[in-house]
Amino acid sequence: MSDDEQPVDLDQYRATGHLVLHGKRGSISVAVVITPHAQERMRRRDIAQSEVLEVLAHPPSSHCGGKTQGRYEVAALTDRGRLRVIYERPTREIVLVITAYQESG
Repeated sequence: MSDDEQPVDLDQYRATGHLVLHGKRGSISVAVVITPHAQERMRRRDIAQSEVLEVLAHPPSSHCGGKTQGRYEVAALTDRGRLRVIYERPTREIVLVITAYQESG
């Protein structure tokens, strides 16, 4: 964290229904914050939190810019097939998961 960055208050996310987990983006430890929207989509699509964490932990070289400015995405094989995770990076210490879905084919 640089000198001008403020510490991240994860309680602000928890207070608004976000799920806060400890995970990795590549090999870097981050707080993985899952939005209420993403939680609902994961529930409907039967995607486990552990699967999202597994995909996010893939090397940063496999992460790329998303279709929407300011968003990123990563896809990787899990035990149940190829999973894509869409996320934002509000700070270096946070990965904010927007949605996740199984890719067909």
